Amino acid sequence: MHKDIKIMNKVIVHIGNKTYNCQLAKTEEEHRKGLMDVEYLAPDEGMLFEFKEEGTREFWMKNTTLELTQISINDDDEVEYVY
Repeated sequence: MHKDIKIMNKVIVHIGNKTYNCQLAKTEEEHRKGLMDVEYLAPDEGMLFEFKEEGTREFWMKNTTLELTQISINDDDEVEYVY
């Protein structure tokens, strides 16, 4: 992972023939920090946000200059939306 990302739980995600190295944000503090102040992510890097309950979430990307794609996945591993 790039040095700008605080080391959290690492998760390897496989989608089709691609592999992504992701950090897992589980705590409220990790959710608040997210990718704030991160200046670079490699094409195979990302961050997953784990929540205890399903529901609609709003994200404020304070100090986030990266171009991001958000994907919501429910408890059945189904994609609910891509933004």
